[in-house]
Amino acid sequence: MRRFTTVDYEDRVALVATISDALVAVVRYDKVAPEEAEVAFVVEDSHQGRGLASVLLEHIGAAARERGVRRFVADVLPENRRMINVFREAGYTAQQTFDEGVIRLTLDLQPTDDAREVMQAREQRAESRSIARLLFPESVAVIGASRTAHTIGQTSLRNLLTGEFQGPVYPVHPEAKAVVGVRAYPSVLDIPDQVDLAVVAVRAEAVTEVVEQCAEKGVHGLVVVSSGFGEVGPEGRARQDELVRTARAAGMRVVGPNCLGIANSDPTVSLNATLSPDLPPRGPIGFFSQSRPRPRHPPAGRRARHGPVHLRLGGQPRRRVRQ
Repeated sequence: MRRFTTVDYEDRVALVATISDALVAVVRYDKVAPEEAEVAFVVEDSHQGRGLASVLLEHIGAAARERGVRRFVADVLPENRRMINVFREAGYTAQQTFDEGVIRLTLDLQPTDDAREVMQAREQRAESRSIARLLFPESVAVIGASRTAHTIGQTSLRNLLTGEFQGPVYPVHPEAKAVVGVRAYPSVLDIPDQVDLAVVAVRAEAVTEVVEQCAEKGVHGLVVVSSGFGEVGPEGRARQDELVRTARAAGMRVVGPNCLGIANSDPTVSLNATLSPDLPPRGPIGFFSQSRPRPRHPPAGRRARHGPVHLRLGGQPRRRVRQ
């Protein structure tokens, strides 16, 4: 039991993957020679096939190289094809032997061009998928939807509706039965259907609680248009750090805080989750902008800078753009 539960971060190292408080995967190595270690991993059944094992193997390999390990060995049953494929597709130089019904794989941990290409391709796929979940939601909730005109909560909701978003839109208001003619819910947890994207427009002090509710609901992405975070000083920075920690623990992607929002003019989506009433014409251009927040309020008469904005312009271009 001690051997399985104790690591010394030198001869025995383990890494885990968690979603919220749930442990979903673990990888570990044990040194069996000065430059050789036995490696093994396990991924919970419901999370297999998502690339967790490949990511963990990549990071445990880096930790092993830092500690002088040059080779991994792994004993795998022949019927465990999924585990064998993870080792083979890692891109490292591998040797395979078969003895007494067990396949022994030996991986040279020296990075190769193939290994680097595998890592870069995996990161690119992961980034693409995570951004796609933001830009192609099937449903959107506006948390902090307001009945007061010209507030960010009502503006966000109206822009989604007038932009003709192709999925359902759910206003969230603690008291109102409806906002701008659309049925409202007291919290995101009261929405009966799945919510892919949440636009958060509540005061900064309430954002963490809202993010926790979104995590419980299984929301994929957040657009936080609320201000009062890193741009206002140490207290806001602490709130922003808590927002990041909570969202990451639940596997949610965040745009913001204090941002203009995200938009996708693809006609199959028509997403305008921004504070701007107008979208650019459709075309084959993706646009991302990030401004650095300043820890002070803007001078009187000047508008605060917005944070990140993501735009995806789908379809054919209407005109040429000269750079």
